[in-house]
Amino acid sequence: MRTNTTNSSYPPARTPIDSLSNYQRHMKIGRYMACMGGSMDSSQDRCSCKGWRPNSANIVGCIDLCICDHKLGLHGNVDDIDGEDFYKLLSIAIQIDKYLENQGKLLDFDYVDKFVQKMRDQMASITNNTKQYQHIICHKEPVDEYLNIDEKNNGNLDHKLIFTEEREDNIRWKIINNDGTRENLFLLTGVKELISTALPKMPTEYIARVVYNHNHYSLVIVKDPNKVIGGICYRPFIERNFIEIVFFAVHGEHQDKGYGRRLMNRLKHFMRDVVKIKYMLVYADESAIGFFRKIGFTTNITLEKDIWKGYIKDYSKAKLMQSAFIPKINYAETKEILARQKQAMKEKIAQTVKPPIIYPGLQCFKNGAKSIDPMSVPGIKESGWTPELEKRAKESAKYRADYLVMLKIMEDLENHKNAWPFRLPVDPITVPDYYEIIKDPMDFSTVRKRMENNRYLTLKEFAIDIQKIWDNCKYYNTKETYYYKSAESLEKFFTDLLLENGIKLP
Repeated sequence: MRTNTTNSSYPPARTPIDSLSNYQRHMKIGRYMACMGGSMDSSQDRCSCKGWRPNSANIVGCIDLCICDHKLGLHGNVDDIDGEDFYKLLSIAIQIDKYLENQGKLLDFDYVDKFVQKMRDQMASITNNTKQYQHIICHKEPVDEYLNIDEKNNGNLDHKLIFTEEREDNIRWKIINNDGTRENLFLLTGVKELISTALPKMPTEYIARVVYNHNHYSLVIVKDPNKVIGGICYRPFIERNFIEIVFFAVHGEHQDKGYGRRLMNRLKHFMRDVVKIKYMLVYADESAIGFFRKIGFTTNITLEKDIWKGYIKDYSKAKLMQSAFIPKINYAETKEILARQKQAMKEKIAQTVKPPIIYPGLQCFKNGAKSIDPMSVPGIKESGWTPELEKRAKESAKYRADYLVMLKIMEDLENHKNAWPFRLPVDPITVPDYYEIIKDPMDFSTVRKRMENNRYLTLKEFAIDIQKIWDNCKYYNTKETYYYKSAESLEKFFTDLLLENGIKLP
């Protein structure tokens, strides 16, 4: 038995924190944290090791191996602990070290008494929220894939009913975490690839570090057999009553099926009714703010700053947005509920609106009249029209009306399922030769800026710039590419919008 090992590299108990290396800090915490590695015993899920102990068989390059043959980082997942929790754990570990040093037991890694066990329990309680959440999502009861997600169990929503297989699309919904299992690691790799494709400017190393982090989870849509076509990567802060959305992406070929909204609604349903969390926070860049607004997020942050500040990563070029869950809303049926509300409003309006008054035609022109006082025309006075209104309309309403049409067209284009490649200028780093080939580039954000600066005096000038976006894309890309096909789809959609507003390009 390789215990009671003396390790000269273990720092004295009274070494100041600032003098400890990062590895030494992790060593002190890991010593008192249970190992999260897999067990060699098929009857157990986890390793039975209760704390890191130096392995006397360590060789060069493996100095952090425990006698359980797992690395230091797996003891309490110490490599994934950061921020306030890390220093809480380190402070307790140093207290235990000082106690053991006074007892002459600092280098006896097997020694445990009531005080040491009590302090270990305190350390375990700090990470207990994550363990509690892990227990919720790893419910071992089998899922009845035929059950409807809105069925109730004794009046309370059972989480297993939310993530049933949707047979009509041959897909599965699943919450996954880096628990070391082969299936979840495979799916997490799919999440990483999906996000890397959707966010080409984001460093792949950063995406991998977040997705594989033991504190992060992902709600994914899996298309049989094991292809991830959509996912939300998030971190729960159960004790602080919120979760942070870190990444959110749906594969381009499946965006027209509404998977983005369905993903978010399922996550809201699960967080509110099962985990009992009330808030979601996300940092959204300029191109994503509109989408998050559509799915219930706002820039009006009502969650107190002291609750989330320092717990989520701050992005200087993004806007913090919040979604607060509403108790009475069934998020799994929002689309159907809105349709019923819309129909009810139409029926109510039909009951209250007075029938139109139809006046007889003017006869005076048959008798030779060339003009009449507009106010004498039946119905004009009742409508509220005056000559002053007509004068103001001729001076300013035409431009204002044009601007509103431009605004509506831009909103429709930006909300189109294939719009994402055209929202921002092409990145010259990602596509180095683009600006050598395309001499007059254009994108949605540039059009928006020109609208705000009153650059478009007519709808036709506006339409010419929009058309330039499709022309540039089709000129640079070949016909079989996703970008070329997206440009064709949006061009047809745009042409229809123009025709609806009486605009025809030269």
